[in-house]
Amino acid sequence: MSAFNSSGLDVGSFAFYIATSPEKVEQALEGMRREIAQLREHGVGEEELERARQFLIGRRDIGLQRQSTRAGLLLFDELYGAGHLWSSGYAERIGAVDSEALQRAIEAVFVPEREVVVVTRPDAD
Repeated sequence: MSAFNSSGLDVGSFAFYIATSPEKVEQALEGMRREIAQLREHGVGEEELERARQFLIGRRDIGLQRQSTRAGLLLFDELYGAGHLWSSGYAERIGAVDSEALQRAIEAVFVPEREVVVVTRPDAD
């Protein structure tokens, strides 16, 4: 199971992805829903939150080795009206996220009633 998000100025999306055999689709969906419910109920511990902060900051730093990535950040920061230096504060903003803020975000984003499910299957022969 993996997760990813897409965001910009307006509402974005947060997606979970899992690959499984066609006969295990329902079991896989139930497992994902169970994990999300556990996240909503119990949140994330401080140790896991710190690992996530370091991962996000490190992954971004690696991505910034590409000139095209740096140019894109400058472009979108200006386009969105944030100013060309806004992205340079990414590590500080990620480092400032605490457990309470994360829990509020979890509860706002992972709302079971707003779930959209897409399942792709192989062609039937």
